[in-house]
Amino acid sequence: MELSAQRVGTGLEVTCIADNSFSESNIRLLVGTRGRLVQVWNVDPKGQMHSVFSVQLDNTVAKAVAFNESSENVLVFGLYDGDV
Repeated sequence: MELSAQRVGTGLEVTCIADNSFSESNIRLLVGTRGRLVQVWNVDPKGQMHSVFSVQLDNTVAKAVAFNESSENVLVFGLYDGDV
C-alpha cells in the first residue's frame, strides 16, 4: 500500500536510504541517488513528504547514508572514492 510518492532529484536510481523516527508523527528520511544527490525529507502524519535539504556532492555517489546519534548531522559514505 503506497502512502506517498515523491520524485527524488532528477529521478535517477536511489542508491541508499535511511530513516530516523523521533515519533510516529515525526519521521525523517535520508536518501542518496546515483545523480550524487543527498536529500533529507520530513514525513508528516498524513504521509506527505516535505524537503528539509538537498545537496549535490562533487565527486561522490552515496553508497550508504546514516543519521548521527544526535540526528543533527548526516553521514555519507562514497561508492567510488571511499570518501565519508
